[in-house]
Formats: sequence, structure tokens, C-alpha cells
Amino acid sequence: MKTSNFNSKVFVASVTFLIATLGLVQTASSNGQTFTCSLEPLSFEFYKTNDLDQELTRIFRGGNKVMTTESKLEVHGSGVCRHRIWSFDYYGAITITEMGCYGEITPPDNAVGTISFDNESDFMREVFCY
Repeated sequence: MKTSNFNSKVFVASVTFLIATLGLVQTASSNGQTFTCSLEPLSFEFYKTNDLDQELTRIFRGGNKVMTTESKLEVHGSGVCRHRIWSFDYYGAITITEMGCYGEITPPDNAVGTISFDNESDFMREVFCY
């Protein structure tokens, strides 16, 4: 009887541990995403890493994941103007900037950031993402 009781406690503890572990994995996965920026057909998702100045970037085209890469992360500004900037290479240099304070151009209400292409050239193309 004592062995049966011991086995029951071990079983319950094991199941509890597994449920807690699976719950943590699911929570870490859903909470690890820090930002999403879409400009159809492209969509970019950013995820936390252990490195403070890098994030994992997943790139989707037409809903299909086409690439996973590391992006350089910078934080600029302060207070309400504070915003993050991610830089990475996807068929050329791309920079995605989270909305912070803005000047002459008022962004659309549903814009979450901007995407800049060809950072190396004198002329940078920048569009809003949603």
C-alpha cells in the first residue's frame, strides 16, 4: 500500500511537471514575439533572444515563411518618442523602425512602423507597415 501511494504521488508530480513545462514553453513562444510589421506580400516578425542588441527575425512572403535570420536591434529616443530599429539583410539591406515621434509626415492611423530599403544608397525608400 505504501508503494502504491508513493507511485501515485510520483505519477501526479510527473504529470504536474510536464503540464507546467509545456505551459512554460507555450507561454515563452507566444510572449517571445516583440513586434510585427507587414507590407503585403511581406510580413516580418521579431522575437526576443538572449542577446540585448539582436532579435530573431522571421520573414514571410504570402503567408509562407521564407527566411529566419538575426537582426541588429537598436533603441532610439526616450519617453513617448522611444522606438526600436531592426536592421537585417533580405535581398539587400532592410531597416524596420517602430513608430515613435514623427515630424512633417503624419502616418496613417493603423501604421505600426516603417520599412526602409537600400540603406547603403543616397536615396532611401521608406514606406509604412501595418
